[in-house]
Amino acid sequence: MASADDVEMLARLARLASAAHDAFVFDDAEVQERFYSGLIDAQVAEFQPRFSTVACDTAGKLIGLLAVLTAAELKTVRLKGAMWIARSKLAASEPQLVRRLQLAASVGVRLQSTDSYLSRIAVLAHCGIPKVGQILLAAAISQARSSGAVRLVLDVSTDNCRARKFYDRADFHEIGRARVEDAASGRTLEFLHLALRVSDISALPSQSVPNVS
Repeated sequence: MASADDVEMLARLARLASAAHDAFVFDDAEVQERFYSGLIDAQVAEFQPRFSTVACDTAGKLIGLLAVLTAAELKTVRLKGAMWIARSKLAASEPQLVRRLQLAASVGVRLQSTDSYLSRIAVLAHCGIPKVGQILLAAAISQARSSGAVRLVLDVSTDNCRARKFYDRADFHEIGRARVEDAASGRTLEFLHLALRVSDISALPSQSVPNVS
């Protein structure tokens, strides 16, 4: 069983990977923390252990997170997540948040049945281990290929120049983009939809890092 510290770090890494989405959705950090904790407790998070790969440093501390789901898994977990939100106190106490969650969902990439979805990839800054992001991405590609996926697809904020360069170097290409505005708050969210055809990759470069599992 994961320790409380591990659960807290898992949620922190998940939030790190979803910064643009969360800036659009949440008004304050306390509600954001309750939302992520609720997803984890209800086992309806896209980054729950069955979908995740984590990287740890030599002391066993979590420093990186990767979450990859098949199209069918993503559809199921998002349906369960929506049901959890509808039954939770958030639906009654935070109606504006729920509305913004729905708006944010409208700009996500639409998957084909043969796709795998890179939900999250995040690495703590100054973790002391080089190329953790590249190694996690290689793991994502390997997982997608093993599942029989044709493509690995993802969403990235148009404002996240660092992430866009990261995926560009890995040969992802743009397959679309979508933008939404919340009239009540004036906030906007715009995602690029990127894809990599993993079925055409015959082999991945050999890479290693301590404690990636």
